[in-house]
Amino acid sequence: MGSLHHLLDDVTSLARLQAGQEQRQLGPVDVARLLQELCEGLRALADQRHLFLRSSGPTPFVVEADATKIRRIAQNLIMNAVKYTEQGGVTVIWGEAGAADAKRWMLQVCDTGPGLQSASAAPLAGALESATQGASGIDAHAHAASVHSQAGTAQHSSPVQGGEGLGLSIVKRLCEMLDASIEIQTDTGGAGGTDFKILIPLHYTS
Repeated sequence: MGSLHHLLDDVTSLARLQAGQEQRQLGPVDVARLLQELCEGLRALADQRHLFLRSSGPTPFVVEADATKIRRIAQNLIMNAVKYTEQGGVTVIWGEAGAADAKRWMLQVCDTGPGLQSASAAPLAGALESATQGASGIDAHAHAASVHSQAGTAQHSSPVQGGEGLGLSIVKRLCEMLDASIEIQTDTGGAGGTDFKILIPLHYTS
């Protein structure tokens, strides 16, 4: 029931984003504290899979942001990474984007999974592709997940479970609301894991 409940929550969340029912709520946010607390809350999930969940970055790290949306982006990426990774673990990193990108900061979620191109990673690779195609693809994911959940036929035989497509679609929409961009690096050889990097403005003009 837990997985089904989370899936329904994702469908509802995506529907609200699609309908424009959420707005950007900006204020000063200590990203370091937010992400450390989030990792603490999700560590039990990693422990169940015998994985590490680590966080690293400057403390404090205060930026102008929407705390709720940053937390939701990070939570979706961390939960996907933990579910997908079989050995090793997940590292969450935050900090300045670098001298070449002085107006943004970065949030990274890195895992030690097999990479998106391995055969076993096909479901997540498909979800990622769909999540970056646009509104029509996202709508299709939401509809499919809704029908799937109502039928009560969620599958649990694979470490990659239904809902990753929704999670990534939510991340994509939240990033659009925050004027943020997503960069993905993955080991095509299937041994080096996947790195999601979100680049987010340090300040907003409105």
